[in-house]
Amino acid sequence: MSSHIFWIPFQIFIFPINIYCCEEPQFQCHIYDHQCLNDNQVCDGWVGCYGGEDEANCHNYTCLPGYRKCDDNLECKKETSVCDSYFDCSDFSDESHCTEWECVEGYRKCDDNKWCLNVERVCDGSADCEDESDERNCQHWNCTKGRACWIYGLWGFIHTSILRFIGI
Repeated sequence: MSSHIFWIPFQIFIFPINIYCCEEPQFQCHIYDHQCLNDNQVCDGWVGCYGGEDEANCHNYTCLPGYRKCDDNLECKKETSVCDSYFDCSDFSDESHCTEWECVEGYRKCDDNKWCLNVERVCDGSADCEDESDERNCQHWNCTKGRACWIYGLWGFIHTSILRFIGI
């Protein structure tokens, strides 16, 4: 009886693994990815990492200063987006507790307590509050040369020469 010995050559391939690190304070999507996100893109309701790591474990995530968590505890949204009449949270909670919410600096509440409005949008000739309270009691001219002006609740197009005549 004869026996045969077979020799099967093999090679070991070593692939280099590149580990990539993001700069502080960026968020590292995956150590083998070359993808970094800004901190404010973590737990914001939008998947930014290819593997979705930026939206995982958001229940335990603490929002950055100037941001607050939605009621579902899954997303962080800018405080200026709370009670602004736009649904930013996927559970709509940023527009649901507005009567208790204090507006951030540079914003004011509409008289119906529903929304916070940027103060630059008050007395600008366009009603932004549902109750139009942002255009009530406007006791000044809000004009730009050759543009529409708002005074005492009336619209009118004022010619630049008239504005110069009355000293505006």
